[in-house]
Amino acid sequence: MKGVKKGLLYSLGFVLVYLVFLVAMAPANKLVAMVELPKDVVLHGVQGSVWAGEAKSMSTSNYEIKDVDWRLSLLSLVTMSPSADVSFGRSPRLGPTGSLTIKNDHPYVGLHNATMKIAAGQIVNLVTLPVDMQAGGLVSVDLTKFISGKQVCSEVDGEIFWQDANINAFEEDVQLGDFKGKLSCENDSLAITVDPENNLGLELSVYISQSGRVAAQGYLTPGPKFPANARSILGFLGNKDAQGRYRIRI
Repeated sequence: MKGVKKGLLYSLGFVLVYLVFLVAMAPANKLVAMVELPKDVVLHGVQGSVWAGEAKSMSTSNYEIKDVDWRLSLLSLVTMSPSADVSFGRSPRLGPTGSLTIKNDHPYVGLHNATMKIAAGQIVNLVTLPVDMQAGGLVSVDLTKFISGKQVCSEVDGEIFWQDANINAFEEDVQLGDFKGKLSCENDSLAITVDPENNLGLELSVYISQSGRVAAQGYLTPGPKFPANARSILGFLGNKDAQGRYRIRI
């Protein structure tokens, strides 16, 4: 009887290892077709396997990330906490570039040690602004952790930087300097709070909702460092209040 049980255990073990091998070596495009991705998310040109693969692009209803590569950590499977290292993009001028680690943060999936760079002009094209403008400079995001659950933001620890910021509006090229902001979760949205120590005297909070809608509110208080050739734009922000601030609401 013991021999039968032992043989049965060996057989089950063999079948289990074989199934894991089949899944691991199966073409990634076949497995992706069986997975229900988040709404509006589509992977294009998937190649490779579960262990290591790539997609030519990942698109949503209004944006596209190119050259997505991933590599699954074998050690993470042994410790029953699956994780994968992901990289994407080739040049910030063409789209977002960066790397991150995806981990199973029960009961949700989290992003860890993430870095991303993107040209500021590409972000401006996604947002409805009160005036037509173009933007330049490089935007960088550094995330220690980001967990999205039932809400777009359940937990986040990270910062955002806009280096060599500049805009072109009303045929004026305006150099803005550098900006940085802190990421947080507020009212079920991802929030970005801009550090008020900047050349514009800008105090701003930006909110990104579950649907991807972007809203912002704050104040602009022109000071000694405010670019002289940007003062003509202030009139489009309305009247300043008793404290010399212009209200911003998007």
